[in-house]
Amino acid sequence: MRTFLLTLLVLGCGGGTTTEPTEVSSTEGAEVATHESARAASPALQPSLIESGPPEGEVERYQVPLGAAPIRGAGQLVTIVAFSEFQCPFCGRVQPTLEQVMRRYPAEVRLVFRNRVLPFHANARPAALAALEVRAQLGDEAFWRMHDTLFANQRSLELEDLVAAAQRIGADGRAVRNAIQQDTHAAVLDEDDALAVRLNALGTPTFFINGRPLTGAQPFEAFETMVEEEIALARQNQANPAGYYESLLASAPTERSRPSPSGGAAPALPDTTVYHLPVGDAPTRGPDDALVTIVAFTDLECPFCARAAATLTELEQRYGRDLRIVFRHLPLPFHQHAIEAHEFALAVKANRNDEAFWRFTDLAFTNRTALERADLERYAQEAGANLRRVRRDVDRHTHRPRIDADVEITRRLRITGTPTFFINGRKLTGAQPVESFVRLIDEVKTAAEQLVQQGTPRSGVYAAVIADGVQDVAAPPPAPGAGPTVLPNPPAVPSSTPSRGSSDPNALTVQIFSDFQCPFCSRAVPTIDRVAQTYPQVRIVFRQMPLAFHNNAREAAEASLEVRAQAGDEAFWRYHDLLFANQRALERADLERYAQQVGGVNLARFRSALDQDVHVPQIDADIAAAGTIGIRGTPSFVVGNQVVRGAQPFTAFEDAIDAQLP
Repeated sequence: MRTFLLTLLVLGCGGGTTTEPTEVSSTEGAEVATHESARAASPALQPSLIESGPPEGEVERYQVPLGAAPIRGAGQLVTIVAFSEFQCPFCGRVQPTLEQVMRRYPAEVRLVFRNRVLPFHANARPAALAALEVRAQLGDEAFWRMHDTLFANQRSLELEDLVAAAQRIGADGRAVRNAIQQDTHAAVLDEDDALAVRLNALGTPTFFINGRPLTGAQPFEAFETMVEEEIALARQNQANPAGYYESLLASAPTERSRPSPSGGAAPALPDTTVYHLPVGDAPTRGPDDALVTIVAFTDLECPFCARAAATLTELEQRYGRDLRIVFRHLPLPFHQHAIEAHEFALAVKANRNDEAFWRFTDLAFTNRTALERADLERYAQEAGANLRRVRRDVDRHTHRPRIDADVEITRRLRITGTPTFFINGRKLTGAQPVESFVRLIDEVKTAAEQLVQQGTPRSGVYAAVIADGVQDVAAPPPAPGAGPTVLPNPPAVPSSTPSRGSSDPNALTVQIFSDFQCPFCSRAVPTIDRVAQTYPQVRIVFRQMPLAFHNNAREAAEASLEVRAQAGDEAFWRYHDLLFANQRALERADLERYAQQVGGVNLARFRSALDQDVHVPQIDADIAAAGTIGIRGTPSFVVGNQVVRGAQPFTAFEDAIDAQLP
């Protein structure tokens, strides 16, 4: 059972940008959305994408105390803070989404409610007072029944309606009436309101997910993205639920910046840096001699990228032949289907052309929540590709190096989220409103027109603009003691450990600490295959590290070791591939079926070994070996004497291997 927990803190409508709070929908007043990627927990490597939560210290977090607010659920690792009120229609609209979050993460979520009563809602304060009085009389469970009743009947919040609703729950109606009329719980409302003002949560609903702001009645996917990131971060840190929320936010600011007097957020100084990003063989849309080129680093499963794709279409219509779009790949590791979707897109391009590629990506964005293998195959066919050839390329990971090359660019330029755009080399981050793009496009377009007037051909404008651009952003100074994690004594590899590649026991060894049920581990499999192909002189070994919250992982590990015991290393790796290809089907019957598919396995002996826990000592020994060097999450790797954490791109392994090979 998963023990990682989510806390949802709700405070009371609108996303006001003036001194008077205003009510907003899921888009009005919402902050610019950017999908943050993950960074390695180990300081050994330069910033890069790993299978983990958001990079610590690089997301906007604020301290949001729980106080004595009502709590629903038992989670303690991820806290969603939302300012809410009972008469706000957008707060009502988001309730089914919050319920969906609770259903999706039953062991991870707790919901904490704080009030943000807006003055123009006449019945909001009486409703809040009634709910607080019900809680005072009957406790949190009754409060949440009242909470649900009020949101279900937002047009019936007059005094008598509130008293009747409280009585149906079992509260003393006279006491509820008195609490409303005498403003009994004013101190609670004042405390919540002061917190809302301090955090600039002037409108409702406003949410803070582990201190990270999310504004408006956003769709489930927006919550899901941040929740998954935070759960991944907690797992990466092997956090103890008790006190995790407080410790995570211990150094976070206690106040959030206020709007400027003009009503908008105080503008930052524009970044005028020009970055060197050649078009190369990347998919393009628009004329080659366009005056303005937008290079977009995108994730096909990212909801903010999908939103930005519509903005790009609007810009193409506005600027016509003066605008070209270039697609760069940045599938984020915590998106389960992203990497395969990008491989399909490139396979479609290789099989057909750029036009088919763009048709495929449009279909993927339009159907972003339907990116299973069968869905991707259907989109490839609709884009006009030969499905047999596309499948072949995807199964062989033919285009993975192209994706890795784009990810390597993001590492050099310290791009940590999607979508990220470069407009004639100038950076623009997030799914910003079209006006933000227009301002920058008009600026660089004017400069491009001047180049043309000075004799530069239109077809040479982009190359001229980025010629002296930044190609590698220097990493920030390392923290004291930072640098590659070098192990003076890497774990010894027992002879019973499955291996591939070089048979020389003295060869440089890559130790994989992995879990067959971990989705991030499966994403690392093609990268390790590439390591094996690129470095045949390297030995690769598999160490078992089934995580406690993956119900089927330990038995899958036992099964893989029994396959090796009976049929050898080659059979183990075939079985390994079957397990990772079928991570959602790892019950006992599935494990037996895969063993039969591999061949050379006596099923009776296989069953007996699992029933008698024959291979448990070896699994426990692998886990203990990981613990001695501080490895607590999967996937983790020991490359020679260096630790590589997370499903990092090939370049991370390449750097570590090249540094140690003779």
